[in-house]
Amino acid sequence: QKEGNDAEFLSAKLIEPLIEVLESTSDSCSSTDLRVYIAGILKNVSNDSANQKLLAQRGAVTALFKLMDGKVLTGSPKEVPLLIQVTASLRNLASNQYKQFLTEDHLNALT
Repeated sequence: QKEGNDAEFLSAKLIEPLIEVLESTSDSCSSTDLRVYIAGILKNVSNDSANQKLLAQRGAVTALFKLMDGKVLTGSPKEVPLLIQVTASLRNLASNQYKQFLTEDHLNALT
């Protein structure tokens, strides 16, 4: 990650399609490797405050929490890096978007 590239993701409108892939139920979007990669990108770009705002507005917090749902996880070792990237992304978003974390479903996912 290079400093300054975060703003490029925003100006090139690359963030919304990434969230759409995470939200998709299509088989072509369900690969754990793909989700790890996207969650890692969101983790990196969520260091930028403008990106944090867009991520929150576009539902990234809910999409990331859904990836941690026990009904979705299979126990595969490949899910470990996914959970690492998801929780790091959520950590970056928590400081400014904390109200989205206060729903019961989201709090339960963290316990």
